[in-house]
Amino acid sequence: MLRLLKIDILKNKSYKAFIIMVALYFVTLGIVTASGMEFLKWIASLGADFDGMDIMKVPLYHFPDIWHNLAYVSTFFKFILAIVIIISITNEYSFKTVRQNVLDGFDRKDFLTSKVLMIGLLSLAATVFLFLISLTTGLIY
Repeated sequence: MLRLLKIDILKNKSYKAFIIMVALYFVTLGIVTASGMEFLKWIASLGADFDGMDIMKVPLYHFPDIWHNLAYVSTFFKFILAIVIIISITNEYSFKTVRQNVLDGFDRKDFLTSKVLMIGLLSLAATVFLFLISLTTGLIY
């Protein structure tokens, strides 16, 4: 199984659109989730009235609340990873690498297994990244 994952990573590593879109996902996720408090401060400096409530007391980055707040915000960016997976699978058929893999002795089950492992790797990386952002911003604020 590790061999199948290495083959899929090797195929996607040379594909620039894959690299750009995955980097775009991580950059936008990092910027948006880490800058929530600065956004609230900016809105308050423009003169927004919050019914007399202090904007710094909003529990956006406080520790029991940070996990579900940032997880909720990150769900808006999951479509980028979905597009990356769709592009990866359609490229297999467009460039006829599925046929070449079958000629080389792979099974269709191996193709599906490699794609599921790639999806698992991307989701694990996104989860770890979100955990690190949550931990860092939670400790800062």
